[in-house]
Amino acid sequence: MDRSWQSTISTPSFSFLSSLSHPTLSDDLLAALTVALKSSPFDFQGVQILSSPDEEAFNWVAVNYILENFFKYDWQGQMVPSRKGMTGVLSIGGTSTHFTSKVEEGNQIPKEGVRLQLYGQTHTVYTHHCPCHGTDQLRSRLLSVLIQEQRSAKTVLNPCWPLSYSQEVQWNSVHTGPCTVSDDTLDIPNPDQVFNITGTSNPTACMRLVQSLLNTSSSCSFFSNSPRSAAKPLQTRFLVISEAMDFLRKTTPSPDMGQAVNKLCEMSVKELVKESQTSLDALADYCTVSAFIFHLSTMGYVFDFNQSVQAASQIGDTSSVWTLGYLLSLTNTIPQDSPSFLKGIDPGVWSLLLILFVVLLTGSFMRISYRVMVKENSFSNRNSSVFDDN
Repeated sequence: MDRSWQSTISTPSFSFLSSLSHPTLSDDLLAALTVALKSSPFDFQGVQILSSPDEEAFNWVAVNYILENFFKYDWQGQMVPSRKGMTGVLSIGGTSTHFTSKVEEGNQIPKEGVRLQLYGQTHTVYTHHCPCHGTDQLRSRLLSVLIQEQRSAKTVLNPCWPLSYSQEVQWNSVHTGPCTVSDDTLDIPNPDQVFNITGTSNPTACMRLVQSLLNTSSSCSFFSNSPRSAAKPLQTRFLVISEAMDFLRKTTPSPDMGQAVNKLCEMSVKELVKESQTSLDALADYCTVSAFIFHLSTMGYVFDFNQSVQAASQIGDTSSVWTLGYLLSLTNTIPQDSPSFLKGIDPGVWSLLLILFVVLLTGSFMRISYRVMVKENSFSNRNSSVFDDN
């Protein structure tokens, strides 16, 4: 069966990191895909790598569409603009983290801004891309620092990993690519050297270590791009797209995020496995990611975890949220004009149907009443004739 492909989309995290280490890798990959797909039975028209601002704009569209922030239904069943305000999106991937929010009118639009025309309204969406701050890269950077600080020890202690969890880690596996962290005051281990790293479940030390990674980050300045800057309003609430935060909300519900993160980072391997069927290797990094998000909250970012749970339950696979926004835009499910259609039948039609119903009901009642009266008169006349005969 022939099918038409308008385009093939790839996430930008790979594009960004590959462009740092291998500038021609993306072009070579697209060329190879083009050749392969042209020989397939599909009506292939093109392939592209989705840019980071576009992908995150689609994330933003999908989340606010699900939360009904673009419109709502009034008491008449008519679609009207919602006054709830737009929700920002914090998405944490494997290699990078993205902040996406609407830029309020009057604020300077940054170069990462994307202008959208939805339901007759213009939305300028700001996307700040932070490479090297995804789950995988945070783990590699953290292990790189720990190994350099404790390389003389037989066992490297990791305060962010659960107690009794350990791995054999080769230096070259955590110290490669554009996100590597090096301390010039320490000797770099041999590339093939292997270190035994064991978790200690120490939330205080983990918090301090993650904060130092943020303070020394060269690829993304969280302080200069915090909500206190002119480009991003302070009142924006961010919905968090992260499996670690979904796990945190489920296992350690607490109004104090700091206390919740501490409880999570104190959990043992047995406790983590008991709470989730996720692989232990993924669970071991939840403390690091949660501590990372906690430190962002201390910089002025406000996170809405209640809506995060609500949206996650409707989205399903949070790793592909952007595809919903992309398809909504591609299929014109989100029109550019103001909504003018109704959820149910037009009120004029309802009025006509109501009048018709009343007329039919009245006619039926009158017909039944008439038949009853005729029957009573007939019965009365028969009785009268009987008495007359007697």
